[in-house]
Amino acid sequence: MNWAVLIAKRILECKQAITAEVIATDYSRRPELMFRYGERGRMLYKRDNDYHLDFLAEAIGHDEPALFVDYIAWVKSMLISRGVRVEDLVENLLLLKTVIMQQLIDDEATTAIVPIEAALAHLPRLPESPPDFISVETSLGRLTQDYLNYLLQGQTT
Repeated sequence: MNWAVLIAKRILECKQAITAEVIATDYSRRPELMFRYGERGRMLYKRDNDYHLDFLAEAIGHDEPALFVDYIAWVKSMLISRGVRVEDLVENLLLLKTVIMQQLIDDEATTAIVPIEAALAHLPRLPESPPDFISVETSLGRLTQDYLNYLLQGQTT
């Protein structure tokens, strides 16, 4: 088994501990999170961090940090659409990096944080909403948009 796959496996083994530490630290540093997002927000934060670590492990295991950057691009637009501030995502990623540095041994941690650092570097330039996949500049795009408009208006013909 190669080094990257071993690190990915190690991240998944430590996932629960990493997630718990990230959330405990963030909520202790920023108690306003409970006021802003409530207990449901805390549960979603746990779920999201579990996803972050799953995607991080995949990016590391395949030696493709861009996979994690692409995932964070989606996360950014998804969170913004739900009223979560980009600053909260940045803080989450910074804490994730810190906790991974604490939980893994030096060489593992150094490798594990590369995709997180790449995501943080790209984050300001990542779009706030996902790109449209259908261009209304093409005839099929216009037809698709017309069809969607009919559906949204409840028209069948």
